[in-house]
Amino acid sequence: MKNTWRSLGVAAITAALCAGCVMGQKYNYAGVVGDAAANGNSRVGVATHDQRPYVLAGTKASNVVGLLRGGFGNPFDVTTESGQPLATDMTQALAASLAKKGFRTVTVVTTPKDTAESVLDRLKVMAGHSLIVMTLSEWRSDTLVNTGLYYEVTLRVFDPAGKELALARIQGADNLGSGINTASYSRNAVAEAFKRKLEELLNHPDVVRTLQRP
Repeated sequence: MKNTWRSLGVAAITAALCAGCVMGQKYNYAGVVGDAAANGNSRVGVATHDQRPYVLAGTKASNVVGLLRGGFGNPFDVTTESGQPLATDMTQALAASLAKKGFRTVTVVTTPKDTAESVLDRLKVMAGHSLIVMTLSEWRSDTLVNTGLYYEVTLRVFDPAGKELALARIQGADNLGSGINTASYSRNAVAEAFKRKLEELLNHPDVVRTLQRP
């Protein structure tokens, strides 16, 4: 019995320490820069629209990007490193990826309560050669031992009048693996996964062709 209580005590202490490791974790999305296939120097308006259902319902803040779980599987929210909404950070990453290839980008800040029409209307004011709206229907990571990434993202490109010219969509649930230091591993794995997903959207043939049109 004594050994049993000792084992339970050790397990409880370990779980408490693990909880301390996972509380308050932050992931860097704003600093990600993808490798876009398109080149150009035209003006491009960029916005990301967060439409994740739990953000719309108000049960999660707009800067929450996923979960890290303690020793008993108890979940703790992970937020953006910047403290800004995830949509704002993703817009910054998207704009930086295009700017790296010569495009002149202007960004629009959105809120989950904005309608798709109002987001596009605000982009149209920018009078860009192309207008990009990236919509997040789902984006969250979940880490206990392995890190899972759950996503559904649509990227649309419009002309200056708001006519849709190209669409790219990704959706899935990916196992990003695990590492010795769970928190550190998941932070890096998620950033790398975001870079890959961003490139997948930007490098869709229709998106590339549209961005490089005369």
